[in-house]
Amino acid sequence: MDSSLVIIIGAVIGGAVVLAGLLAISRTEVKASSPGVSAKDILMDDEEEDEEASLNAALVKLITEGNAGEQRYDFTTAIEKFDDALKLEPSNPTLLYKLGKAHSQKGNLEKARQCLEKASALAPQQPKMQLVLAKVHMGLGDISAAKEATEKALSIDPRNEIALKMKALVYGQDPASTEGVDAIEDLMVSYPQNPQYKKQYLSALKQRRQWTEALEFCQRLINEDPANAVDYMIEQAHVYVEAGDYPNGLAKFQELVNNHSHEVLESRAGLKETYAACLCNQGVALQTQGQREQALTLYREALNVDDQNADIHYNYGKALMDNDDLSGAVEKFETALKLNAKDADSAYELGRIHDRRNNLEEAMGYYQQALDLSPLMGRAAFAIGTLYGVKESYSEAMNWLSKALKLDPGNVDTLYNLAVATERSGEKNKAVQLYRKVLELDARHQDAKNNLASLKKELQRA
Repeated sequence: MDSSLVIIIGAVIGGAVVLAGLLAISRTEVKASSPGVSAKDILMDDEEEDEEASLNAALVKLITEGNAGEQRYDFTTAIEKFDDALKLEPSNPTLLYKLGKAHSQKGNLEKARQCLEKASALAPQQPKMQLVLAKVHMGLGDISAAKEATEKALSIDPRNEIALKMKALVYGQDPASTEGVDAIEDLMVSYPQNPQYKKQYLSALKQRRQWTEALEFCQRLINEDPANAVDYMIEQAHVYVEAGDYPNGLAKFQELVNNHSHEVLESRAGLKETYAACLCNQGVALQTQGQREQALTLYREALNVDDQNADIHYNYGKALMDNDDLSGAVEKFETALKLNAKDADSAYELGRIHDRRNNLEEAMGYYQQALDLSPLMGRAAFAIGTLYGVKESYSEAMNWLSKALKLDPGNVDTLYNLAVATERSGEKNKAVQLYRKVLELDARHQDAKNNLASLKKELQRA
């Protein structure tokens, strides 16, 4: 087996199965220092050595020099030597394969394709040639040809580990395809001693949002491998969380906490943070249902587990604010901003609290901070415009409310406040048009009806 084809399943991202360690091939260039390339990648295997034993001395010398060039990542020399060797043996598939591989490492993908297609035609029973050709097709963006070359390799050797990895990579480019996942499953069945394939199969199921299958698979692993049951239980908890099933996720985390020592759990990277996030998410769900006290209890538990999570502080602050504990809410929002200086939502909520306390300048500052952090936050622009209206700075109010309306065109409250500011600025006819637009969006808006009727009478008297 050609060691240049040794690739490792990586992670499932965006629906595509990504294989780490596969020789990087781009459409334009492949750098000699690409990750996964080492000297052993370009040494001959036993089969090639046997072939070369019958070759003449001049040919052997050229191949040896070409191999040495590859070992030094001097692909220019390697290409030159293999090309000269081919002049002596034009139909030698091994030489065509070596030349194609050197071109691919140099980034000459089209030349690599031509050489490898000739090599595979001359030696159709060599899966390694088809697999390198598949990599080149991938680099050229020809997924269909890459699939064809991979399938040819598998038709020669159906259980070939490298070919199955390549199939997972190639078919994984299409999120709708199940064949990439099937290839990982084949790897897992054929090579049960490799735990990486189990992890990747689970990742593929989660990526496809096959939550039931993912949970069943975790349970199977728990039953089959008691020595690593803790890790699989953690994965099971993660599946519940990713599926949005926070009660079951919490129950699984609690089971872990109850049945395993603190030291065991602390050694699992990310477990504490995930458990805290799960507590927080369940708190949000309860808060949405109006169960504030239960939500507050979960937020407190979450912070006891992980007090460095800005989102937990933010959600805790929201619950306290809904409970009219404004001082407590300020503390949580300020902490969230310290932990995450880009937290526009916490800045906005601090503005709301100061607004409620009639600290208009402080409120304005926080609203502006929120808008600086998140320029598309229409509600912050609306709040600033409304405060200018309170301060009777109607021109400024109109500017800010117009900006808010561009960010959120269908917002009736913004349109109404803009109409009020326009009327008070003295632009009566324009205000009439704006009130009418409010009523087009909400025919039952009583304040708009009253203001429009009053304004029409005023204009008729004039």
